[in-house]
Amino acid sequence: MDKTSVGILIICTYLLFLDNTRKVISVRHISGEIIATWKLQTLTNRFMQKMPTLLFVSAFTEERDGLEYF
Repeated sequence: MDKTSVGILIICTYLLFLDNTRKVISVRHISGEIIATWKLQTLTNRFMQKMPTLLFVSAFTEERDGLEYF
């Protein structure tokens, strides 16, 4: 079985990060302040309206030896 790993480094000068759960994704400041929040189902519905041929992929991830696997 082939294994694929993806390493991503994003430097944000505004000190913001994405926080997500199974139902919600939010943009937060490192202080914990919530800047914006969206329900994942709402985002999915809007993408389907705007881009009906969009392929939406959801995957579970885990980190092993500093690499993220999905």
